[in-house]
Amino acid sequence: MNLRNDRCWLKCLLCGFSLWFGTQDAGAATVLFVGAGASASAGDDGAVFGHLQALFGAGNATYLQDAASTSASADGFDALVISSTVNSGNVRGKFQNSTVGILNWEPAFMDCRAGTAGQLCLSSGGSAEAGALISEITIVDPAHPLAAGLTGTVEVFSSPQRSTTGAGDLGAAEQLVAESTLNPERYAIWGIDVGEPLAGDGTPERPDIAAGRRVSFPLFDDTFLDLTPQGVALFDAAAQWAANVLGPPPVFGDTDGDGIGGEFPDDFEPIRANFRKSVTMRSEGDLVRNNFVDFADFREWKAAFLNGGGSLADLELGFLSNVPEPSTGLLILLASGILMCGRRQVQF
Repeated sequence: MNLRNDRCWLKCLLCGFSLWFGTQDAGAATVLFVGAGASASAGDDGAVFGHLQALFGAGNATYLQDAASTSASADGFDALVISSTVNSGNVRGKFQNSTVGILNWEPAFMDCRAGTAGQLCLSSGGSAEAGALISEITIVDPAHPLAAGLTGTVEVFSSPQRSTTGAGDLGAAEQLVAESTLNPERYAIWGIDVGEPLAGDGTPERPDIAAGRRVSFPLFDDTFLDLTPQGVALFDAAAQWAANVLGPPPVFGDTDGDGIGGEFPDDFEPIRANFRKSVTMRSEGDLVRNNFVDFADFREWKAAFLNGGGSLADLELGFLSNVPEPSTGLLILLASGILMCGRRQVQF
């Protein structure tokens, strides 16, 4: 199945499902997402924001334009997510000492090179953007929650994409979880817990202690929609860890909660039984946390199943072609965006 062939359709679909099925959970973590546009429209920010709404609940995710942010903007939230679409000058000097957990992929807000100030100080070396084309990463700390239960070499993008990576010295307690497979000197996913030492010099503009959790993730402006199911699982783990959501992240492809992903029939059956239905629980087949069982959930299960040596050859997958017409309300929600995309073909 390949929804990646039509980015415009996928953006409409992601935002539509998030708004249609997202619910507010009063006990869930809250997240502030900062990007460049007056609305979440720059790069893939719309898809990221829709996904955060699905992950945390539609009422628990808030968007803010970078130019409107202040050092107090993140107060009261559990996590701050910073897109690389921001103008770094609009966030630099505001959040480096925030006690809120931060997930970041803005390269000019990440490191602590000489001459820089007001940044997160997650490494002492430079960061990379267009020059860091990656499609695979290597998990070096599979036991860490940021690894999302994945091990070894993981395909995170469907094709080589620009990404924010790190280099140079890490703080003594910074936890490197994944590195670029092609260039192991480039850090792909790493984080640090609250109270642990950073790469700064201890001045307010160059912190040497993390006031809150910090995570760097290898996205760039318009690469979120190129993430594979494994890449999405890693993103979810990063957002949840930054927000200090209790408990380890769920295992990739695991619906029954036994810690083994991609099992047949245990993990498969809830997806088959509830396909194209609204649900509220992962155990009902909702692996991607959008309160609906659809092709995205099947893709995640399939990836885990195939990675474990399984074969689809003898499985009955007829339910995938039995897709009912969308409801009238959902059609209205998506209509304007789809019409602007023009006539495109989506392949499964």
